[in-house]
Amino acid sequence: MSDKIKKVIVFTCIVLLTGYLTMVFIIRGKQVMVPDIKGLMLLNAKQTCSANGLYLEERGRIYDENLPEGSVTAQEPLPGEYVKKGRRIFVAVSSGLKMISVPDLKDQNLRQAGILLSQSGLKMGSLQAEVYSKDSPKGCVLAQNPPPNLDVKRNTGVEVLVSLGERDRYYVMPNLIGCQIAVVRKALYAAKLLTAKIVYEEDTASGKDCVIRQNPQPGEEVKNGALVSLTVNGKAGANRYRQATLKFKVPRGGLLEKRVKISVMDNDGLRDICNEILRSGSVLEKPMKLNGEALVRIYINNELNREEKYD
Repeated sequence: MSDKIKKVIVFTCIVLLTGYLTMVFIIRGKQVMVPDIKGLMLLNAKQTCSANGLYLEERGRIYDENLPEGSVTAQEPLPGEYVKKGRRIFVAVSSGLKMISVPDLKDQNLRQAGILLSQSGLKMGSLQAEVYSKDSPKGCVLAQNPPPNLDVKRNTGVEVLVSLGERDRYYVMPNLIGCQIAVVRKALYAAKLLTAKIVYEEDTASGKDCVIRQNPQPGEEVKNGALVSLTVNGKAGANRYRQATLKFKVPRGGLLEKRVKISVMDNDGLRDICNEILRSGSVLEKPMKLNGEALVRIYINNELNREEKYD
């Protein structure tokens, strides 16, 4: 390639580059760089935009845990872009940290309480105090801190006081031989002892419907909730059954669905007649076949909710 051609090519490149740089200079001369206004308070952001020949327009507010209320949390166009003077810069403004109302955990078991807190954006505190309570089943929440309905920050830990249930009580097993079964069952119920299956057996030496054998034996130590087996003087296989219907409304509050368990304790012993997952507020009607006096207990999520006696 000759020197003349080389000079023409170089000259042409210089002309093109000069033209390009001239056009860029002319265009850029009518444009400004978008400033970074994220994190600035709204008034300061407006002043910054105005100083650069731009206008700021608010397009909404959003919760932002990292920026104080009233500051810019997002902008469009982005910082560093070139725009014409007089262009509008659209911004979203922080509403600050979203506060959360603490749910009421009282009478919920620990699992339910944890779910309610998680659904609310809170968490269970690291400290869980426990205390005996005769009025609340084991594992139920008795008190909490912060209290219900107080507005707190997201992920705040809620400390709870949990029931250990009723403190175990120990008794010396009395001698029930010769006592009427109706009297015996009432006495056992008052002492929070459970009657296991009652067996009827004819015994001419004992009074009708009187206890002729028992287990545990008289004088043995038993604690509340222990099962007591009884043999009663009476005709074996006698028809002592009757029909009854239990109507129960599942309490509202807490979880949308709850496990409902119903147990029956009568002359046939202790047994479950229902163990189902039911929706809060639904009504359950359960037919029951009872043998003699009966005690029916209803548990919600494995915690005693109510008990009824059928004489």
